[in-house]
Amino acid sequence: MRLSQNVQKMVDANKRIDAVHGGLKSVDKSLGEWKSKAGEVLQGAIGKAKDVYENLYPEKYGGTANGHVGIKIGTIEDNNNLIIKANTQLAGHVSSLQQWNSAAGSVIGKAEEKCDQILKRVDKQGTDAKIFENAQTLKDKAQTLLKAARDAKQAVEMRVGEALQAVVNMDGDLKKDLRTVREKIKTEIWSKITEAGVLTLDQNVRDDLGELREKIGELKNKVYPPGGIVQSELDKLRVAKSQLDRTTGPQGTIKTTFQGMTQLFTQRIKDPLERRVGVVYTTIETLGKTFEVKDKETVIAKVFNKIKGTVVDIKGAEGTWRSNKYQNDGKGLLGIVSGVKHYAEKFDNSGNGETEFDKIVKGWITQIVPNEPVKAKVYEYGKAQLNPDALTLLNGGRNSDLDNRIATQIKIKLKQDVVEDNLKTVKDACYTFAQEVGKHIKDETKIKGLAKEIAKNVESHLYHARKFIGNRQPDSSKPDPKLIEAVQLTLTALCSTAWKAGNEVDWFVGKGLLNLSANVHDALETAKTLEKQLERATEKSGQDGTAQAVDSRLEAVGRDVSTED
Repeated sequence: MRLSQNVQKMVDANKRIDAVHGGLKSVDKSLGEWKSKAGEVLQGAIGKAKDVYENLYPEKYGGTANGHVGIKIGTIEDNNNLIIKANTQLAGHVSSLQQWNSAAGSVIGKAEEKCDQILKRVDKQGTDAKIFENAQTLKDKAQTLLKAARDAKQAVEMRVGEALQAVVNMDGDLKKDLRTVREKIKTEIWSKITEAGVLTLDQNVRDDLGELREKIGELKNKVYPPGGIVQSELDKLRVAKSQLDRTTGPQGTIKTTFQGMTQLFTQRIKDPLERRVGVVYTTIETLGKTFEVKDKETVIAKVFNKIKGTVVDIKGAEGTWRSNKYQNDGKGLLGIVSGVKHYAEKFDNSGNGETEFDKIVKGWITQIVPNEPVKAKVYEYGKAQLNPDALTLLNGGRNSDLDNRIATQIKIKLKQDVVEDNLKTVKDACYTFAQEVGKHIKDETKIKGLAKEIAKNVESHLYHARKFIGNRQPDSSKPDPKLIEAVQLTLTALCSTAWKAGNEVDWFVGKGLLNLSANVHDALETAKTLEKQLERATEKSGQDGTAQAVDSRLEAVGRDVSTED
């Protein structure tokens, strides 16, 4: 029982040592904060003292008048040195406290390690009096260390208070000195204003202006009489004017020279220019007759406008569609381009459901089935197996219900197994479709298997539509051989049709007519460029376009030449 109590006392002593350790840390932190604040205050005071010293240094502003300020500045320097010394001592105390804190921390750490060792080695069956004596000694030393830390803190607080009070006293002295300097400056400025006579400046100006007016009157009396300053200069001016008249007068040398220049202008410039302008007008009239323009005053502008209208017709306009039906066929090059673009969009097989390309493939099949040799095989099968209405031509056309069902099932099967992707352009769509179908055709096993699968689907749809004689149910594992043969022939013909369509498109975009599509594109770009150029040449704005500029310049030249007569 006594052992457990002693152990508990040791644990409590250890906790108190930890508390002392934490207290010393807070003391160290507080000392650091006090040092920082004191440094800020001291730095501000030093800055203000430095400013006053630089602005009021006795040697700079005269010495005797500011002797009192110089003395104060010396006092400020002494105070500043004392503050710096106090700050240095304060830093030394803080450093000592930090060393004490470090030493205390080391002691506490070692004490903690020793306590842990003792606690580990304590035997439950015995006691050791030395353990408790050492613990009590550690406790007393910790109390002593705590008291030392508190004393150090009080000493630092006292030093900081003294420093702050010194700063406050110094700030008051500085304010008194500055007020005295301000009064002396005002007195000196007023004395200088009085000495300079600024207050009597208006009277002096009035006196000077009166004297100036009298001198001007005297100068006037000396200028105009004969022999005066102005009169002599006027005589010189008259002599110069007579010389100028001999040069610029009616019989002067300038007019004689100008008349000779006029004759030279007529001979060497005017007459040749009139002949050349006449040639230009003749050429323009000929051009106007070619384009059936009668008004020769604006021939070039009207010719350009006519050419522009023709270029617009060549460029044309795009066609418009709604619900895959032409609303406007378009015209010119743009009509061709938009038509080809719309046609190409039908070969895009990337959408969901039945695409335009699906409809094209079905259309190819419905054109193949009613022709020989497929027609005979389909008719033979239908005559033997189906009701007569399955072979009746629909809506007076060329295809029967059986023909349409065969075309639909071939289209569906091929879309699932052959050409599901990559049908993006007309030529690629046709070639890809033909290649994929061709892979099945050249392999006997594949073509038979594909034809059998399509025939089975056709018979299934015919059965559900109640087209079989006697409404019998066909054997799904063995479709009719005649129907299989008809589907096989249709696939072969379909492959040929796709190749033929691809070749026709390749003729348009490849070498056909020296690449017809490229020619149409180049012609369209040329027409657009020419239209823009003609638009700028004939535009109606604040400034003439190119054509109007040519006409107006020719008219101006003609007028200028005629006015020189």
